[in-house]
Amino acid sequence: MKRLSQTIIDYAERAIGERLIVRRFAPADTGGLFIPTARTIAPNRARKPKAEETDDEYGDRIARETGWLDVVINTAAVDRHDTIVDPRGVNLTHYLNNPVLQYQHGCDNAVGDRVMGKVKSFDLADDAIGARVVFDLEDAFAAELFRKYSQKWMRGFSIGFIPHGYAVDNLAGESVDAEGRPQQTNKEVLRYTAWDLVELSCVAVPSNPEALAA
Repeated sequence: MKRLSQTIIDYAERAIGERLIVRRFAPADTGGLFIPTARTIAPNRARKPKAEETDDEYGDRIARETGWLDVVINTAAVDRHDTIVDPRGVNLTHYLNNPVLQYQHGCDNAVGDRVMGKVKSFDLADDAIGARVVFDLEDAFAAELFRKYSQKWMRGFSIGFIPHGYAVDNLAGESVDAEGRPQQTNKEVLRYTAWDLVELSCVAVPSNPEALAA
């Protein structure tokens, strides 16, 4: 996995009790698709690494103790609804004031609208949006959910959003005919060009297959 360049071309900070950081990276800085790792954003160095720990082991231990994960929440990939939610069109203005992490978009009858945690930071690139999420480990269900993510029993995340603009893209592709011969195809895909992020959810199966915890 590529480690992000620390060259920040746009930095915004909002007061929501604690700092919530938004960093924007140019495509050249990210080396292509943004893939966060536990070391992408330095952990709190007030927690000192143990002498025998490697950097990776230190990062993983801090993640377990504090309940945070680095995740991809959206990319420019065609999702399972045959749409593209363009990362370049995101508006975080309102979400930054209430950066909650939910479970299954609040649609699970047993869990309801209980908050699982919150988003602590965003990394924005032209082809993807990454985030650091922190689970509320004092909530038993959220702690169990974090355990499942930590042990990779589940990895998916999904965004709830309000669209404000769209375009229709004609994507070339390839399929096979009834006799198994390859053939060229064209597919119309709806691309949301401007949208407000409303909420972020832990899900078992994300609409965007690339929206996964690291």
